[in-house]
Amino acid sequence: MQPMTHSDLDMVLAIQHKAHQPFFYESRAAFSSRLNLFPAGCWIETRGSRAAGYLVSHPWSLSNPPELHAQPTSLPKIPDCFYVHDLAVDPNFHGGGIGQDLAEKALSLSRAYNEQFSIRATALIAIGDSFSFWTDLGFRQLNALSPATKKKLVFYGNNARLMVRNIP
Repeated sequence: MQPMTHSDLDMVLAIQHKAHQPFFYESRAAFSSRLNLFPAGCWIETRGSRAAGYLVSHPWSLSNPPELHAQPTSLPKIPDCFYVHDLAVDPNFHGGGIGQDLAEKALSLSRAYNEQFSIRATALIAIGDSFSFWTDLGFRQLNALSPATKKKLVFYGNNARLMVRNIP
């Protein structure tokens, strides 16, 4: 696993197109903005010379999840969670532990930034059939959501679920 750079974005976009439905495709500009926002949270996993998966994550506010396709330019002044914006694995590499490795990287980053930002949890919006993957990693669905948060989840599709895992 290695830190993501702007030169990796073609590979990231290719994985995204294999791993997600078109509705979820984010632009190069959206990925670039998150890479600029928090490069320490952006990672790419390779197998041999091929890109196999990626992680895009950053400190954020649990009560205000970022919108899909957004291009944030600053972190919240007081983030309270470490947000996994996107974790995707090329389907050709499913079953090889890459998703688990990338998720563990996100959890490790959460713990590392806990003291700096007073982060209490790792958070994400589970889409598609990823709910069980995240549940198996100790995440739980948040059900008591504000109307504003519920409205944002609609943009992630009918099965979108806001999930958290407390930092031990």
